[in-house]
Amino acid sequence: MIKLFNKFFSSIFHMDLNDILFGPEHDAVIRASASTYSPNELATRGLKIDLNVSSNENKRFVGNVANKTYPDLVVWRPDYLNANTGQAVVVEAIETAHTLSPLPINKWRNLASSGAKFNLIIPAAYLLAVRDALRVNNITSGFVLQTYFVDGQNRYTFTTVT
Repeated sequence: MIKLFNKFFSSIFHMDLNDILFGPEHDAVIRASASTYSPNELATRGLKIDLNVSSNENKRFVGNVANKTYPDLVVWRPDYLNANTGQAVVVEAIETAHTLSPLPINKWRNLASSGAKFNLIIPAAYLLAVRDALRVNNITSGFVLQTYFVDGQNRYTFTTVT
């Protein structure tokens, strides 16, 4: 029933109902992760940061034009002063309970082989399931696995998994 309603909703409004219901949660985690990067340090290194949030989900991609992959967060080095193009230095795929179903394995594989540092950030409660999925799908290198936890006051704690 929910899938049928979502299909009807999508056909009328050209939007996915899940994006409306769960997009703000996903965007909040993306913004929390972005806040861990120091604007002064990025500027000193000549780097910029772009977020692919629901209101602007296709701002910055990695890969070639024929095979674009849109990470949730991209730290990048412009090709020249005030350039709109450049090299990705760090990319992040930030998942929530809702974006993990189905597992975005192809996106993770593409980001792990992008040449940039790839941070895969997941809810702490899904660590074992995601680790198993990565192993089963032979994604064993090219990424840093991190978990996050949100407390009752919407404070985020990010932890790198070793």
